[in-house]
Amino acid sequence: MIKSINVRFFIYCLNEDGDVDTCEITEAQYNLIQNRTNGAFPVDYVRHTVRENGVSQICLTIDPAEYPNIDELERA
Repeated sequence: MIKSINVRFFIYCLNEDGDVDTCEITEAQYNLIQNRTNGAFPVDYVRHTVRENGVSQICLTIDPAEYPNIDELERA
């Protein structure tokens, strides 16, 4: 029986090559971005079950209108 589900947070951003990539962020960064933008950006929700990849987790990914540079996220 599953007693808890791990939640991971991501954002689409620009990597060092200028390409759109997915970057994992902390929950605090996720909340900061959501609060600063009043939740204006869509959030992709994906739930992985134990049958799919050996873990049970939820992945929330922010899809901003303008992609931040990956270096900008480390300061958030």
